[in-house]
Amino acid sequence: MIILVIIIALWIDIRYIEPNILIEKKLEIGKGNMGEKLKIVHFTDTHLGPSYTLEELKKLVEKTNKQNPDLVVFTGDLMDHPGQYPYKEEIGKVLSGIQSTYGKYAVWGNHDHGGAGVRYYEDIMEAAGFTLLQNESKAVYTEAGHKINVIGIDDALLGKVDIQGACKGIKEEAYNIFLMHEPDLVERVSANNYDLVLAGHSHGGQIQIPFIGPIYTPGLAEIYTHGLYELEDEKYLYVNSGVGTTKMEIRFWNPPQIAVLNIKLPTVSEDIQ
Repeated sequence: MIILVIIIALWIDIRYIEPNILIEKKLEIGKGNMGEKLKIVHFTDTHLGPSYTLEELKKLVEKTNKQNPDLVVFTGDLMDHPGQYPYKEEIGKVLSGIQSTYGKYAVWGNHDHGGAGVRYYEDIMEAAGFTLLQNESKAVYTEAGHKINVIGIDDALLGKVDIQGACKGIKEEAYNIFLMHEPDLVERVSANNYDLVLAGHSHGGQIQIPFIGPIYTPGLAEIYTHGLYELEDEKYLYVNSGVGTTKMEIRFWNPPQIAVLNIKLPTVSEDIQ
């Protein structure tokens, strides 16, 4: 009887409680206390559908705005089955409510290409006020004069990745934020072209075993599965465990999250302008 009660309680948590908890994962990146700080809110893998609704997305928008972010980034997989999703026109209206000082940026995920997603994703993100990066970069200048390059590549599973094209003209002296859907692609990018890489795709495995980690992650999220990695000195990768679920509407030891990253920027140099 005790074992049965434990199993039932565990199932209730995995299926009905934990998938509906949205946490704020806060991280400090960079060394020293001098210079300007940049606050980034990163969310990914919403997989809008029966298991993640527009009402829940509205709550995500509210949580994001409470952080007063400088940048907001989304790293793909907006709808779980885009061709079947009935409220496509509403998504852009909801996401347009996100406010940020220096803009909102997004890249493509495999679900944004597949399942007829390619027909809708670009228009939705444009309506939401996001700049959709597809093997390209955009420069942002902060009030203190820092140059921030936001670099984004296409999805690797169903799109066409062009890392060289995305990094064209990028200078190491600026602070370079690299957006990709699949985190293992970071191994194809020269460390000279990024200071911080933000990715999703893995869902953190959805199910994690305490002190062990994910029991399964998809292709191109097998080396880097979740959390913060310092790949070289002051060169970081953050793999966000995402918001929604796919295939199975379950999570364990791995609640949905938005990441709030406070970046300590280096001292402004005259040669980055």
